Amino acid sequence: MIDEIVKPFNLLNKDGYPLFVNASVVHFAIVTSSLISLLSLPGGFHSISAVENDVYCLKSIEDSLQHPYNYLSLTWNFDNATEEGFICDFTGIGCWHANENKVLNIRLSEMGLKGQFPRGLENCTSLVDLDLSNNQLSGPIPFDIGQVLKFITTLDLSNNQFSGLIPPSIASCKYISVLKLDDNSLRGPIPQELGMLNRITISTVANNMLTGPVPNFIKATPPEVRYENNLGLCGAALEVCKDDLDSGLSNRVLFLSGFMTGWAITMSLVLFICLSGMPVLSLKKLITKMKEKINALADVQSLGPKALEIDYNNKIARLEKYVTRISFAELSSATANFSQDSIIGIGKMGTMYKARLPNGWFLAIKGLFNSEQLHQKIASETITLGKLRHRRLVPLIGFCPEKEDLFLVYKYMSNGNLYNWLHGRKDEVDIMAHWALRVKVAAGIAEGLAWLHHKCSLRVVHGTISSKDILLDKNFDPKISNFWEAKFIKLEDQSSNWSFFQSSDSLDLDSFKKDVYCFGIMVLELITRKQPQQVKSFIENLCGTSVSHKFSTLAEVDQTLIGHGFDDEIIQFLQVAENCVLPNPDHRPSMLQVHETLAAFAEIYNYTADCEMSY
Repeated sequence: MIDEIVKPFNLLNKDGYPLFVNASVVHFAIVTSSLISLLSLPGGFHSISAVENDVYCLKSIEDSLQHPYNYLSLTWNFDNATEEGFICDFTGIGCWHANENKVLNIRLSEMGLKGQFPRGLENCTSLVDLDLSNNQLSGPIPFDIGQVLKFITTLDLSNNQFSGLIPPSIASCKYISVLKLDDNSLRGPIPQELGMLNRITISTVANNMLTGPVPNFIKATPPEVRYENNLGLCGAALEVCKDDLDSGLSNRVLFLSGFMTGWAITMSLVLFICLSGMPVLSLKKLITKMKEKINALADVQSLGPKALEIDYNNKIARLEKYVTRISFAELSSATANFSQDSIIGIGKMGTMYKARLPNGWFLAIKGLFNSEQLHQKIASETITLGKLRHRRLVPLIGFCPEKEDLFLVYKYMSNGNLYNWLHGRKDEVDIMAHWALRVKVAAGIAEGLAWLHHKCSLRVVHGTISSKDILLDKNFDPKISNFWEAKFIKLEDQSSNWSFFQSSDSLDLDSFKKDVYCFGIMVLELITRKQPQQVKSFIENLCGTSVSHKFSTLAEVDQTLIGHGFDDEIIQFLQVAENCVLPNPDHRPSMLQVHETLAAFAEIYNYTADCEMSY
């Protein structure tokens, strides 16, 4: 009985943790509680329902969100609402005490949740840790989130689809130490008020569409921050903000002007003093030197945006030699002015939009994040996909420069990337359960890499190829994309026009064999359906045991493939992968050899693998 009466008087200390009253206060609480019961208005003492609010909080979360994988439905059972601590057994829920329905943390990462930010969280009044990362939540972050999550210390909303502005009220979460908002579709500025959070240790907003200056944190030890891949953030360790740059430029102009004036006056005085006895030849030399100094200062003063603009225009003109230029108005019209609904992905390099042309065709448009470091990456992408044409490469159709932004336009691949078909889309038909399709994909990728390495007009190394770089068209034919890190060797008979791009004279056999290794990882990923990192860790821990021997029982293979008459072929594929991932690059086969082996498998299922790998 005493516990029930004291419970509402559990307070939070300045860090948001519970502060329990001592024995003398217990007696005072009992008496006070009785008096309040008599004197309060109908409805009773509101704090007594605080724990009930936590139950209501979780019920509202379940009701407001879609959970297609049923992670919540399996354990979130509210039928035992009379039991103390029953919610503490819910998936993702941590309580302050095991026998009390008071929520300490909510961690619902990677559960496929859909919907908007659950407003019912405001009823979890003792919540200090919230993790909703790696879901498909969308819409804005509540403008009053500082009131919704008063005592939060960790807030992780990363890897969702939240849009709109970052609400300044987050700065009201004065106890927060970890704030993760990266990999969303957030726009606009980062509230400067966040810099006043003196407990914050981690702040990440990478891979959004944010602009403007970043906050200046008041902490003596600055927090760990991540700002990369946004539209136009500046300040701190990033590029200087335009206003600051203009101000600095003005100050330099004033300095140079004053310096030039002072120089002229000083030289006039020197001339006046020296005229009477100075030889005419010496005087001419002095005047000549003075003119050279003034002209040099004038040249320095003239440097600035104009010179940068000329350089930018030259680069655009060179790009036009390889890729068709498309007007910004056409792209804007095809994407409904680059609306949120047209966004199909946000990556490290930029935002991808789906565009529909008036004739009904679809395009994929990548708006690149503005960064000086992207210039060489853009060159690698353009030379590979713009100049080189092959049925296993994603076609680059055109480009569009708009002020300081650049858009690349590709043919749209309706079935997305291979990674999602292997590791996501659990609620859809599992077309990857068919072994014949996996053979087709593997043989197609091998064909494309072999052509790049051995047959095209340049010798190209992709460098970072993975299942996320393999796009699938409407017929599930694989296309290699994302050549941002590509390197290539310029052949002797190539035109001097290629000099716009940096070829790599140091490209050696190991560079090509790195692609072979990455392909081997993809083959194992296709066969096992394990994450790429799991595959790599598995290979590193083999300790001398061969891959095919380790998989000989097929226990590690994707079980949807086993027992359908393909077991022998799977073992042979494992042997191909084993050769590709050998520790010594010299012992790995070439992609041409790999392609010839897999082409034979493709023919079994009537897939035409182009053995000549022509254009």
